[in-house]
Amino acid sequence: MGFVNLILVLIPIGIFIFLIKASNSKCELKKMIPITLIYIIITILLFILISNISMVKEQIINSSVSFQDSYVILLLSASLSPILVAPLAVFMDRVNEAKVIRKLESKYRFEKIEYFRELIKNIPIAMLGIIYNPKTNIDDLITATIISINNNETRELKQHELFIKEQLRDKNRYEIKDIHKIFKRYLIEDLEKDSYLSKKENRDLHNTDFVELIIATLIITELIEFMILVSKSSFGLFLFIGYFLCFAPIPFIKWLIKTKKPIIRNEKGLELKVKLAGLKKYLADFTTISNKNIEEIKLYDDYILYAIIFDLKGTLNEEGKALYNKFKINKGKKIKIIFTKKIKITLFIFILGFSPLLISTIIQGDLISIIAAIIIMLIFLLGFILLGIRKE
Repeated sequence: MGFVNLILVLIPIGIFIFLIKASNSKCELKKMIPITLIYIIITILLFILISNISMVKEQIINSSVSFQDSYVILLLSASLSPILVAPLAVFMDRVNEAKVIRKLESKYRFEKIEYFRELIKNIPIAMLGIIYNPKTNIDDLITATIISINNNETRELKQHELFIKEQLRDKNRYEIKDIHKIFKRYLIEDLEKDSYLSKKENRDLHNTDFVELIIATLIITELIEFMILVSKSSFGLFLFIGYFLCFAPIPFIKWLIKTKKPIIRNEKGLELKVKLAGLKKYLADFTTISNKNIEEIKLYDDYILYAIIFDLKGTLNEEGKALYNKFKINKGKKIKIIFTKKIKITLFIFILGFSPLLISTIIQGDLISIIAAIIIMLIFLLGFILLGIRKE
């Protein structure tokens, strides 16, 4: 019996080490200490809480396999814990990324901005807008891109510009909120390709990655150990509850990371930002660009584009809005369901774990239980479909 207990404990440790090695991420363990301690503390608190439920407590005290019963409750607590830890992990990552950004950008802060008079050629205006200020209004970036495309004669267009050009030809293809998302995604990709932003995938193991590793470890562990514990522990079936709970924080983590992902300008981007700040100062102090209109674009060349991204639009503002509103006349939308490799793997693991429960329910022949199991399975499958929905 002691050998079985040892195997039960060693399985999750082995799986966790294997997943860390397989992730190909640089892992500085000291950075993981805070989130690890928080996870352990929350798991212990949940374990104490569940273990003190009268039914559970009585069963463990009177059980001949009290270790296995307690171990199942521990796994159940460990499966509940990521739901509480995941939002905290995302917050900690945001704080750490903000520190990195501040440290990097501190080298390029300046008390006195020097004038810069030369226009920056061969870099699309929307890319310059993000380099100058990652929070530049997306509508202004699109407006400037429309004007730039109309005036462009020689330069090869980037993918975010080609997307706008395509949208100008087919105004009913996307809704405006989808235009924003797709345009910004292409824009960020173009900036990363030209090395003005740090690529997101080239990063160390973060707190959110660490929580996902814990979730993956629990999912695999509970699938393996269910076969052992379902016959040895009175709470063996609780592992299925823990198994399904593991999936709960995954969409939430993905959503938080996606919505809160910062734009990190590297040295190349920040050096260009200094020039753009000087150009803005020059335009504001030495030109009357803010009093010109769109018909005078040829006279002022590309200065009017910079006026838009620097928010020096003046009387151009209303004309820019009119141009943009004309551009975004569309009511249609196209929805595609695209399952990424990660979603497919997660779905496979889910089906693998759910199948024994569904089969055993069918064998027992209880119609209500069969219907309930099928409804639960369909709900989870619907969740995977929603994860795969993309508006392209």
